[in-house]
Amino acid sequence: LDRVVLAIEGMTCEACAVEIESSLERLDGVAAAEVDYESHEAVVGFPKGAQPPLAAILAAIAESGSYKATLTDRVP
Repeated sequence: LDRVVLAIEGMTCEACAVEIESSLERLDGVAAAEVDYESHEAVVGFPKGAQPPLAAILAAIAESGSYKATLTDRVP
């Protein structure tokens, strides 16, 4: 899988991370998602060579609550 890392603002508890992760895993084009409350990051996997569905990822995070996500340049 190829992966992208997103920084997430607004998470206040572990349940926030669980909700966001669940939302991301339901997206078409997302093969895996892991959200970590302590680091305030999400690592999202998608099929190798495919374009990541960034608009859908950002929308799913925002719609999960009062969260704002930004793509980082960190390599997972």
